[in-house]
Amino acid sequence: MANLIFGGFILHPIRTLSRRSLIRVALFVFGALFIAVCFAISGYVVANNYRTALEYSYTRALDDLGYYAQSINTSLTKGMYAGTKTQFLATVNKLSTDAAQAKSNLSILPQSGVDLTNTYKFLSQVGEYSMALNRKLATGGTITDEEWNTMKQLSAYSTAMSDEVEVMRSIVMDRDFLNGQVKKIMEKENMGSQEAGSQEKAVNASPKGGDEDPSSEKSMGDGYGDLEAGFSGYPSLIYDGPFSDHLLNQKPKFIEGLKDVDEGYAATVASKVTGIPAGQLGKPSVENSTMPSYCFFAGDISVSVTKAGGIPVYLTNNRPMGGANVDVKRAVENAGRYLEGLGFKDMKTTYYMVSDNVCTINFASSIGNTVIYPDLIKVLVALDNGSICGYDARNYIMNHKERTLPADIITKTEGLHSVSPKLKVESVSTAIIPIDSGKEVFCYEYKCRGQEDEQILVYIDAKTGDAAKLLILLEDENGSLTI
Repeated sequence: MANLIFGGFILHPIRTLSRRSLIRVALFVFGALFIAVCFAISGYVVANNYRTALEYSYTRALDDLGYYAQSINTSLTKGMYAGTKTQFLATVNKLSTDAAQAKSNLSILPQSGVDLTNTYKFLSQVGEYSMALNRKLATGGTITDEEWNTMKQLSAYSTAMSDEVEVMRSIVMDRDFLNGQVKKIMEKENMGSQEAGSQEKAVNASPKGGDEDPSSEKSMGDGYGDLEAGFSGYPSLIYDGPFSDHLLNQKPKFIEGLKDVDEGYAATVASKVTGIPAGQLGKPSVENSTMPSYCFFAGDISVSVTKAGGIPVYLTNNRPMGGANVDVKRAVENAGRYLEGLGFKDMKTTYYMVSDNVCTINFASSIGNTVIYPDLIKVLVALDNGSICGYDARNYIMNHKERTLPADIITKTEGLHSVSPKLKVESVSTAIIPIDSGKEVFCYEYKCRGQEDEQILVYIDAKTGDAAKLLILLEDENGSLTI
């Protein structure tokens, strides 16, 4: 092709690329774009994996830290009102373990540029101080008012710590905070500049678009600052009532020796429990556990009946709940009539809890005025219409047996010797309670008030006079909870 002359300039003709060349160029461009996209996706995936891992790690650490802070407070309160050396030693051992676990979980959280000397000092010394008091008791000494007040102060510090943990949780769960932590980790791992750049963009990507400058270090510093400042003056379900989590891995005593029933009989029992005709319950599945049972289902309702004896085990009804139209008094009455209809006699109401418009009432069997806490049955009442929406008799089936109350016991007055003088006794009754070994103890149950108007339950072995259990009773408009 000839050259063209225009205004004294020689114009060279543009060469047309061949089809093959165009394909090569296109493949090169697409390949480069593909590699870039892969880097970006890889960066995002890596960053997201880091973010997920950090979120899980921090959340778990904060959950455990909050739990142990609350447990320290509970143990300190129990220690303040422990009436015997044995009881005090039990709280001391728990304090030492909880303090060590709290420090372990605190160390998992990011602490760049933050001084937590006072916080760690509190966690270290709260257990050591209690151990020192225990050694004093073991050598015949007594706890002075000054030492008791120190434990009271430590309890207040632990309460403040629990509150600050909740603040720290909101900081850690913030996306910008997590993004900032991910960036630091990736920078430490010395990733390639191109990959790090793409990953940094992925990390900083806001849900609303654009880039954001994370201020995680400052925010977490503020959270730690509040936590540390709290120690500036430091020189530490279903609703389950008392004993409801008693051992369930033993053989069920109530149905021991009873003959097995067939599916038809079990369906009749299930019909009585649910109010649904037996024919509408269908063929049951079989649960082969420590409590072999027939399980029936009908929509949102499930019910279980033991093979041995045909005893109703549990009922669940997961229907949506409406607004509350029934008060607690009526709910308790409905639950009591329901148990009587199922054949359970001599059941006493113990504690209750209201949650999501459902009232869960704990019943325990009784011998005269003595409450048998191991024989526990829970009944759930829907507060929209007062109907029964749940029932759980597993503890009762596991533990109920013929019992004879002991006659050779100490007096209520003698039992008071093991109750802390810091407590004001409001009432005394008798009860059988389970202890950690799986055995049962006949006790005097002293309902008391603490120095800060706390409600304390003290259980004294009625045969030996030793302290068997101490619980803190929390009551509000929704019911009662023991810790």
